[in-house]
Amino acid sequence: MKVISGLSVDEQGRCIHYASEYDVVANQCYECRTYYACYRCHDELETHVFKAWPVSKDPQVKVILCGVCSNEMNHYQYKKNGTCPHCNQRFNSKCINHEEIYFC
Repeated sequence: MKVISGLSVDEQGRCIHYASEYDVVANQCYECRTYYACYRCHDELETHVFKAWPVSKDPQVKVILCGVCSNEMNHYQYKKNGTCPHCNQRFNSKCINHEEIYFC
């Protein structure tokens, strides 16, 4: 099972910054390759800022983790329906507001 890092992370990956029922997605930092509950947790705990994954270089790379079932997804799978393709958990639709932080 993959670990989700962050501040006060619960068993499904919610942190002190994002804790709604649907905040169960972790993103992997391109620089440190660690899954974090959010970029804010990452930036508070690491010595570098969160670096976005260049998904355009390898669209199949799995860099998103469902906190409910630990399914790893690529960018397309994550965005396709707004749900986990494995367990159907709905994700926070407002995450799109931070897409440029996580993906380039």
